[in-house]
Amino acid sequence: PYAGNADAIAKGKLEYTNNCLSCHGTSAGGNGPAASALTPKPTNLVTALKDVTPGYFFWRTSDGGGMEPFKSSMPAFKGILSEEKMWQIISYIQSLN
Repeated sequence: PYAGNADAIAKGKLEYTNNCLSCHGTSAGGNGPAASALTPKPTNLVTALKDVTPGYFFWRTSDGGGMEPFKSSMPAFKGILSEEKMWQIISYIQSLN
């Protein structure tokens, strides 16, 4: 809902930096400082967002990746980040395209 909104993108960048950068890296390529210790490796979010709907991306951000078939270290942000902040992060990642 915030695609292209400059204020949401700026807020999303801050939230991304605080919550996602360590695994997904500065350019969301899946190569953050913690990525080498994770199996499976973090997803390239820019590429992933091209392949799925924003709604799916929101669900994965909200529910994380601990369930089948993903079995990843991606934490669930539901209850940690508001829906608004998750959408702002998605808007920021969309802006990296």
